Amino acid sequence: MWKERFSLLAVVLSTLGGIVIPVRADDRITVLADTVQYQFGHQMVFHLEVISPAEITQVVLSYGPAGKGDTFKVQPADFKPGTRVLANHGHDLAGQRFQTSSELEYHWTVVDARGQRLTTTPVKFIYEDNRFDWGRLEADGLTVAWYNRPITFGRTALYVAQQARARIAENLRGAPQQPIRLYIYATANDLAGAAQLGGREWVAGQAYSKSGVSLIAIPEDQTSARELQRVIPHELSHLLVGMVSSNLPYWLDEGLATDNEELHAPSADPTLEAAVVQGKLLAFERLCKSFPADPQQAALAYAQSGSLVSFIRGRYGPDGLHKLLATYGDNPDCQAGVLTALGISLSNLQAEWEMSRPQHRDPFDLIRANGAWLALWLGSCLIVLLALPFVPLRRKNTVRNEQKQAGAKSSK
Repeated sequence: MWKERFSLLAVVLSTLGGIVIPVRADDRITVLADTVQYQFGHQMVFHLEVISPAEITQVVLSYGPAGKGDTFKVQPADFKPGTRVLANHGHDLAGQRFQTSSELEYHWTVVDARGQRLTTTPVKFIYEDNRFDWGRLEADGLTVAWYNRPITFGRTALYVAQQARARIAENLRGAPQQPIRLYIYATANDLAGAAQLGGREWVAGQAYSKSGVSLIAIPEDQTSARELQRVIPHELSHLLVGMVSSNLPYWLDEGLATDNEELHAPSADPTLEAAVVQGKLLAFERLCKSFPADPQQAALAYAQSGSLVSFIRGRYGPDGLHKLLATYGDNPDCQAGVLTALGISLSNLQAEWEMSRPQHRDPFDLIRANGAWLALWLGSCLIVLLALPFVPLRRKNTVRNEQKQAGAKSSK
């Protein structure tokens, strides 16, 4: 009886004078359980258990990437009104994927028959690839994670990452002190299950500069030490450059990453040299928005882009590169950015770069280009060679004739 009068008085006073009357603890909507679990790449399940003195009439779950609002807003399909409610919602991770290792957040909103509303405190968590048992090392906001390998591997990876971050940040004249997480997968197939490669399974990494996360594949073989020094600086370049600049053409972003590698891919120089010799270099205008899907053409695009960035650094200096990065932040047009920053068109920049490279010609290319002249020259040589045996014989006959004539004169 007193409980009912207290609740009625609270409603009347609140209505008449706008006075907020605290609700007694046992009258509140109370959360008993609030959890989320997921099987990476398959399903994520949210669970809520809640009670209220009055019938709960509505339960809504809001969730999505942290800081991006309520991407999804749903009422669990199994919700049934009552004073005690169990609510579950499953999210299909195969059909609606979240970025691997991104931060997600969610909260519940519960309303009962009295009009009371409870919004739970937002819960944030990392959607990490839980198919593997990750080992971790962290230093100065830089974290490396790996699995199926000894801690010595993790220490080496962290050291390479620290050195690369310092060097790249110096080249960029400073970089944001945003936390960075590197996840090192042991196989390309494991990486493909976590990254959205779009059919480019030959890609060794994927970087997400906004969240400071990179997913990397380093094989468990004799090349792993070399690949650490190639792939980690490459992916860190994407992260750090992406934090200070935007709208970069593909060739510039990948060119910077390739140029920042401590050790380049062994096939890079031969691939580029073969294209120079055969006259099959790619036009950089074609590399503004993407690289070819074909692995061999993509390898050439990486090699070309890294070489061009190195050329720009040498010809126009660090200031030229910084101006180029700043220009694309204001103007995303691929060709206009080069013209504005360097005072030269992209096609002319490519021509200058090509002229700066050692010119090696394939002998077969020379034969194809000068076949007629070579045939004429070889024909002349053949005629001379065929005539040589007759030259000494003719000389001997001439000498004999001269001797006969001299003997005839002396006899007279």
